[in-house]
Amino acid sequence: MEATPALALLDRFADAIDAQGIAAVPAELLISLVEVARSVDASPIAIDVLVDPTEPEVVRERAYCKLAIQVVGRTPSRPAVAPTAPSTLRPLLPA
Repeated sequence: MEATPALALLDRFADAIDAQGIAAVPAELLISLVEVARSVDASPIAIDVLVDPTEPEVVRERAYCKLAIQVVGRTPSRPAVAPTAPSTLRPLLPA
């Protein structure tokens, strides 16, 4: 199963936080996450907290978690495809 670009971005952001802390997240990752968050109408307050370097790291990390939940919940997923029976190549589920 392929991850959507938004999920891949969240993974890269989380890896960056894990590696060096939220203060060391590259600017391009931060900008990309803000763009994705805004595109799904995520919390503008959480976005402001995330990008504010004067906020404590733990507060910024919590803002990231809130945004990640909202991005995952509001990002459209690929349409599901009904499984097919290998012998008949007909859908197993009624259409």
